Amino acid sequence: MVRQGIVDTMERALSAPEVKSLVICGQKETFCGGADIREFGTKMSGPPLIPLIHAIEASTKPVVAAIEGVALGGGLELALGCHYRISHSKAKLGLPEVTLGLLPAAAGSQRLPRLIGVPAALDLITTGRHVTAAEALQLGIVDQVTDHSTVDAAVKFALSVAGERHTKKKRSSNCNICPLHLSGRRGFPFAAQQIHSSAIYRLTATIILS
Repeated sequence: MVRQGIVDTMERALSAPEVKSLVICGQKETFCGGADIREFGTKMSGPPLIPLIHAIEASTKPVVAAIEGVALGGGLELALGCHYRISHSKAKLGLPEVTLGLLPAAAGSQRLPRLIGVPAALDLITTGRHVTAAEALQLGIVDQVTDHSTVDAAVKFALSVAGERHTKKKRSSNCNICPLHLSGRRGFPFAAQQIHSSAIYRLTATIILS
């Protein structure tokens, strides 16, 4: 299972003094296409995604996402939990949950507006559209775009930031799907509750600006 594999690898890497930074990548030229919708509204097997992403974000060692193919839904939320994101020029990124009548459940509605600002984040969350790597770079979602090996570029980047302390990018504003007045640990459960209710009762996602 992917989530368990990440947990196990993170634990080994964080406990190894010789490891100074980490790179998370996918297989078969795809970073992550998101959660299995068959798990929606059911008991999830394996480690939950939200605590996993929290652990990545809280890592004392820099974590870099190497994005190839697609990073959609939970896949993009996983990448947002990393400290840096390197994308292939042909990659597509997005939060398409709204097309299922849902909201991003793994803190995408919290981390994305903190990274790129509420207006741009709301555009992606409420339309579910995919963005190119070039647009993602312009918006500030990714830190670097490459036409060559994404993993090689991510490893090079990870080595360049090894041992450095990272700072979170934040922009202030507010809306009730992205309640930035709530701290991360309070805001993340809010988003999770929203999608849980939608999945159980099959409601469509409703976005209301405050």
